[in-house]
This record gives sequence, C-alpha cells and structure tokens, in this order.
Amino acid sequence: MRQCVVIADDLAGANTVGVMLRKKGLESFTLIGSLQASASLPNADCLAVSVESRGLSSKAGYERVFRATQILASPTVRLYAKYMEPSLRGNIGREIDAMLDALDNGSIAIVAPCHPASKRVLVGGHLLVDGVPLHKTEFARDPKCPVFTSNTVALLRLQSRYPVENIPIGALETCSERLGAEIARLAREGVRILVVDCVTEDDLDLIANAALACGHPFIAVDPGFFTARLAQKLFPRISCSEKRVLVAIGSVHERARAQVETFLARRDVYCVYVDTAKLLAGEERRESEIDRVCAEIASHPRASACGFVCDGIFPDRQLPLAQPKPFVSDAPSGLIDRSFAEIAMRVLLEDPSFSAIYTCGGDTSVAICERLGASGIRVMGEAVPLASFGTLVGGDFAGLPIICKGGTVGDDNALSVCVDHLLSL
Repeated sequence: MRQCVVIADDLAGANTVGVMLRKKGLESFTLIGSLQASASLPNADCLAVSVESRGLSSKAGYERVFRATQILASPTVRLYAKYMEPSLRGNIGREIDAMLDALDNGSIAIVAPCHPASKRVLVGGHLLVDGVPLHKTEFARDPKCPVFTSNTVALLRLQSRYPVENIPIGALETCSERLGAEIARLAREGVRILVVDCVTEDDLDLIANAALACGHPFIAVDPGFFTARLAQKLFPRISCSEKRVLVAIGSVHERARAQVETFLARRDVYCVYVDTAKLLAGEERRESEIDRVCAEIASHPRASACGFVCDGIFPDRQLPLAQPKPFVSDAPSGLIDRSFAEIAMRVLLEDPSFSAIYTCGGDTSVAICERLGASGIRVMGEAVPLASFGTLVGGDFAGLPIICKGGTVGDDNALSVCVDHLLSL
C-alpha cells in the first residue's frame, strides 16, 4: 500500500530520498519513464519519481510536478514530499505551488532544507554551508542553475505565488506542541509556505514532531532528511532490526590489504575506496569526496558490513605523507584521518542500523573516537589477539561497540573475525 509519494526534479534526488526512506524500513521504488507505469510496480510503501525539471522553465517545471502529483495522489498516502536540491537550484517555488495546487486540500509546505550533520544549517532563512552563506560557496557557480542568494525565504517569495514566512530559530526554544500551534496559526492566516530555521539534529526532530502535531495537512520540502524523520514517526512499525557494522580502514599496511581482500570475499559486505589525493586537494574537493563516500555507503543498505578504505592500501596509490618532527596537526596524514572521522560521523548519524564500528590504524581510530565525542573506551576483551573490543564512553554514541585494530595485527581473516564478533553482540 502506497503511503509516501516523493516528487523530485532529477533522478539522483529521487534515488537519494528513496535510500533514506529505505534505511527507515520503507520499501521504496523510483519510477522511471511513464507515470502510468506506477500501476505496474510491485506494491511499495514509497514511490519516488523524477520529473527531470531542474533545467526547464518555471512554467514547464510547474506543469510536470502538477501532473505527477495528480497521477500519484492516493487516499492511502500519508506523506507527500517535494525533493529540494540541497543548494537551492531549480524551480523550487513554482514546483511547490504545483504540488499544493494538485493536492487541492489546503495543504501548506513546510520547508526544512537543513542537514546539521553535513554542516548545512538555516538561520534567519539563510542557508549556511559550514558557516558560509550558500551564495559564497562553490555551489553558486553551477553552470546550468547558478545560485545568487542564500536567503531561502527571499528565493521562494520570488518564485512562488503563495505567501512565504520564516519561523526563526528562537521559535524552536519550545516544545513541539507549541511550535505546532504556531504553524497552525500561520496556516490559518493564509501562509502556505513555511521556511523553518534549523541548526541541530534536535531542531530537525522538533520540527518533524511539530509538523505532525499542527493538525493541518502539509507537504515536506527538503533534500530528504526531514522527510525521512517524518516517515520514521508516521510509520512506527518501521525499524531496521538487522545489525550492521561500519568498517573504517586508514592503515596502508600490506597485512591490512590482505585482510580487506579476504573480507570482500564475503557476499554481504561492501567497501568503497577513498581517494586520498582528493582529500588533500583543497576544501571543496575534500568535501566532495567525503560526500561521495557517504553516498556510496548509503546506497548499500542491505550489506551487513560497509567499509571505507584508504586507497593508499594499494602500493601504487600511496602518497608521500612522511612529515618532519615535531608532528604538525595540519600535516596531510592528519587531514586524512580527520576526513575519515568525518565520514564515520556522518554515516552513523544518518543510518541507525549501524550498530557497531571497526577501525584499523592507530591515528585513524583516535580521530574517529574524538569526532564521535568519546572520552574513552570501556575495554571488554579481545576479538583476536591484540585487537581489543569494548564500547565508547561519552558523547552522542556512548555505548556503541567498537573494535580498534592496528594494521599489522592478525592474519588474513582478522577483519572478518572482528566483524563477525561485532555482529554477534
């Protein structure tokens, strides 16, 4: 039974939201081709469709979204969502109008284009990326759809024919019921598009609770994170009960490579290799590579273990990272370790099905533990000789099982044995 419909302006966006919903337990399909083909798809909880409108005129984008919404609407659908490109590209305002017009039930649009884990926050209606206004980042220079402002409210007022208002960050200093009442009040006054500030993960959760408490029909407008939170709350039967292990390998030792090769012989595991040269090629390319690795891991929700591995594990890809003493914190090797830690943090935040983490390489392990906010590890034993396992102490991931192993420790089966140990906990 279809319970969720997502309209996106390109295929990548439709797939991105589908993956997020799948991680929340929804059976999700992306529709390719004729909209009428939706009738021939297997019975799914969620149907995402791309209308391929990002590079079109606002009129053409409106027409495609209006038609898609009309065709896919159903009495069984409890959540409608409009995918919003994270960098505000495309005909966002007119396509929101189209979805509201097609539903024709007085719905409002609740816009939450933030993702605190990747440092995208909304303050005063302005979208900031790692503290920098969007229009001052590289995203503004897109050749097809350049972005000239970070002011999301102003952009939507320019594009939409409906009243647009911002709910400021101060309004989130309350409970979800009171925020929901404020949303309902604005809806009664005729506001159809609400752009809600968001700085932390708790803010995003509060907005989702408030949207459900407001008692007014709405559509979610976001890059997928807000939609996924709503789905998790709307469909409490959905849960990811299967345990999974996140594997982070920063060691470039030959022994570590042999362990990875043995690990990959298993059918239900997956690894992505991190291009370390890109991590050292400036902040923009570093951020792009981190995003790529996180996206690849997210695209394999059924693997019992997903790993990201330093490509220097292959001799021909190793970079000259040796540094003179004393050690400099901004040395290339330190930047790589911090990048690995950032990947681990983002993946764990986005996918609660990862119930444990394995780290290989001393500096990598330290960087990851620090990024996760851990003050220590409660040591509980050894998975293999010289590879201790325990649980993190302190931080948002306190209690998370972890195995830290040196790159030279263990035989070819050591990584597989350690992952099996974590899956058995």
